[in-house]
Amino acid sequence: MSFKPTIKLYGLKELDRALAELPQAVAKNVIRRALIKSGQPVVEAARQLVPVDTAGLLHSIDIKT
Repeated sequence: MSFKPTIKLYGLKELDRALAELPQAVAKNVIRRALIKSGQPVVEAARQLVPVDTAGLLHSIDIKT
């Protein structure tokens, strides 16, 4: 049996229009901060699940931009 999650996103057209109105550097910064914030729960979950022998793998799990 295979589980296929479904994800629905709403408001992407509106977001795209709003970002287009901002200067490019500001829009890029907004997107970067949102991705970092939304990725943090994934990082925390991965850190809890990773096997810890020497902790090298644990400390390598991070968000980089």
